[in-house]
Amino acid sequence: MKYLKFTLFPIASLVITFMMLQGGNWMYSGLATLLVLLVFGDALLPEDLSEEHYEATGFLNLMLYVQLPILLLATTLAVSTASTGDILSIKPVMLDTFGLDLERTREISNSLQWLAALMAFGFMYGAGGTNVAHELIHRTYSARDLVIGRWLLAFTGDASFSIEHVYGHHKNLATPKDPATAQRGDSVYRFIVKSTVGSYESAWGLERERLKKFGYSVWNPVSSRMIRGNLMTLSIAAWCFYLGGWMGVGMFVLMGFVGKSLLEIVNYMEHYGLVRRPEDKVEPRHSWNSNKWMSTSFLYALPRHSHHHAEADKEYWHLRAYPHAPMMPYGYLSMILIALFPPIFRRMMEPLLADWDNRFATPAEKTLAQQANRAKNDKQRRMIRIASTDIEVEHNREREVILNTALKQGLGFPHNCRVGSCTQCKCKLKSGRVMELTDSSYVLSAEDLASGMILACQSVPLTDVEIEVQLSSTNGCKLVDTRGEITATRLLTHDIMEIKVALDEPMEYRAGQFAEIRLNEFSLSRNYSIAVAPRGKPQSELVFHVRKVPGGRFTEWLFQASRVGTRFDVSGPFGEFYLREADAESDIVCIAGGSGMAPVKALLEQAAWTGITRTVHYAFGARTQSDLYCTNEMVALGREWRGTLNFTPVLSAEPTGSDWQGQRGMVTQALTEKSVHWSNAQAYLCGPPAMIEAATQCLLQLGVKPDMIFADAFLDSSHTNPASEKQNLTDSVCSVV
Repeated sequence: MKYLKFTLFPIASLVITFMMLQGGNWMYSGLATLLVLLVFGDALLPEDLSEEHYEATGFLNLMLYVQLPILLLATTLAVSTASTGDILSIKPVMLDTFGLDLERTREISNSLQWLAALMAFGFMYGAGGTNVAHELIHRTYSARDLVIGRWLLAFTGDASFSIEHVYGHHKNLATPKDPATAQRGDSVYRFIVKSTVGSYESAWGLERERLKKFGYSVWNPVSSRMIRGNLMTLSIAAWCFYLGGWMGVGMFVLMGFVGKSLLEIVNYMEHYGLVRRPEDKVEPRHSWNSNKWMSTSFLYALPRHSHHHAEADKEYWHLRAYPHAPMMPYGYLSMILIALFPPIFRRMMEPLLADWDNRFATPAEKTLAQQANRAKNDKQRRMIRIASTDIEVEHNREREVILNTALKQGLGFPHNCRVGSCTQCKCKLKSGRVMELTDSSYVLSAEDLASGMILACQSVPLTDVEIEVQLSSTNGCKLVDTRGEITATRLLTHDIMEIKVALDEPMEYRAGQFAEIRLNEFSLSRNYSIAVAPRGKPQSELVFHVRKVPGGRFTEWLFQASRVGTRFDVSGPFGEFYLREADAESDIVCIAGGSGMAPVKALLEQAAWTGITRTVHYAFGARTQSDLYCTNEMVALGREWRGTLNFTPVLSAEPTGSDWQGQRGMVTQALTEKSVHWSNAQAYLCGPPAMIEAATQCLLQLGVKPDMIFADAFLDSSHTNPASEKQNLTDSVCSVV
């Protein structure tokens, strides 16, 4: 078995070639097979930590050497099949010998199917050509292996690799001088160009300096390995032209491009973000390693990259697992696919790089890592200008939306839901480009879209941008990103739990605002109103009232067992639900239901602390007595209030005949019985959407001005809309209406 695993790639190459040449939908079988083998194989099979002793090294070398005739055969068959002619009379031979009707394959295959097949052949160029060549060109003691390796590189037009990789990359890796080391924050697409161009320039320079010592020209085809390598590529292109004309050359170029791109993506992954001083020895820690069984077997132990760079002269069967080296989270093909989406790849690598900085880097490398992080932030720096003002905000965090950047500067940017539903944060994009995280056409009007309106909570600047928005006359509290830990929990009702969260960094907020908590290991993001007043200073502890939502992933988890000690990310404050200033004759009307008690309680506590004397009418709706909570706190707050605070619990489903002596019915009914100066009142509504809507209509009928109604609708995952379906919807998302 230990020998057979290295026959996987040659066998797979032949089988894939045979399947794809069936034509039609069989053309997709190459990519599908590679996907199943490498992605699912790596995911399902255990890691390969074996370090076997091999004696039949001739067989192991043969598995490398056969790749050259396999690639030549696959190229010849592919181009001959696509050609209307048959110069070599291959088609009748394939039909008689293998039952492959290549003429029929050409007739039944469309352009998309051919593209899929050529991409699979290109993968064979990269994995079976460049990868095998990578092994052979390190054997500088063997002329045979070097020649075979350079011919394999000719399929991807990569004459530079045999020079730059051995004499440049292995010397300069993890330093800025190495074109094949991706710096932190690099996009894979920019890196492919940078590495390709840089590697060719370096190879030409190395070859020129070598030949200068002997008095030879780098343009001499007899002595120059660069010229000979390029001539090898031209000879394969000429062979394809002979078989299929310019179409054959085009096919060869496309396959070579895919193979070369595959190499550069692998280069991108293998040393991404790692740093080293040029004078220091290359160590296993300077490469990302992988011990996934399928990738290791299929790619001739290439994923054991940490040992390869520690001892580059070792044949592939001698490479050890190095399980304590920096490790990629997935197998090679999975990592390649993830790398094609730079924001996802960089977000995945950030914690791995932070871990590398802490556990693997020397003190000198920690300094280099800090410099690399600053350079990465500089690459991501964008300026956000507010039109008709002198305000200019620096944006330097990948995938951070315009709204969060503004809030971190304490700007009074209108907002609330932060999932692209409420449209409170809409603004006009006057110049620049943004990436929208959701489709804003679901919530913005046709007129808004035509005038260039965007949602600040869903827009990431790709360039410097200028936006037009009406900021609040008073600045808000600066947004804080920190970590928190649950320190205590207690049940307030049968389905509402109070959780206390200690913060690593204090947070300044307005009473009534909310914070976001993120459990990254569960990919959960949840927003909850803060249930205590800040009383004039930043708070190191936040209190939330969390209602259990049937089927809610977070609340089901929270209520299952004690979660004291759990740590997660915390961001805040968010939202514009806070007490507005008004004259002493302006009544405050509060209406809440369920866990909507939390922000109203905090808002009133803060008002009492500041000594407000305005009259308050607070109607709290619940179903039964078992759903009531914080009633004692409200009574105590009423005694503390310098003016008048009327607190009225209203039960909508209390059984007839119970001992309840208070008000029954819908909470909106309690409004009409209040003696309020409605035309001069401010209303603060918090609770389920249906209650908010009913209360709003009632208040308007009573004479409350529309711009004096401030609402915080608590939505659970059943209240999604197309614009927010892609978000991590909360068990209790806040949004202003």
